[in-house]
Amino acid sequence: SNSSNSSNDESLRRRDEAEQIGCLCTLLLARRLMPEVTSHKLGDLLSHMGKPQPTAHRALPDTQATMYLWRHIERNIYSRLGFYPPVSFYKQLCSIKSSHVDTYIKNYKALHGTK
Repeated sequence: SNSSNSSNDESLRRRDEAEQIGCLCTLLLARRLMPEVTSHKLGDLLSHMGKPQPTAHRALPDTQATMYLWRHIERNIYSRLGFYPPVSFYKQLCSIKSSHVDTYIKNYKALHGTK
């Protein structure tokens, strides 16, 4: 139907805009940086970090929980690199295999770290 196509077009347009802006996936980042956690649901990640689980599917608690996870990811990367990398670092990290994360971070530090 026409409305279905319109809805799909809008969805694709939004996804393209998000990619241009620099949208990151905290789920993919958590999977790569926290492989020891058996479940990467937001509430389970927070429990692993010692934070209470948010009220599920409520906008403000979910946003706060995601921000806490992002800060945890940033601190993890800062502790490994010694500096805060640009968004392009995180985009690449999302796209590589989990088994290559440590090598990617070490190589990135060697190329971009302060001398």
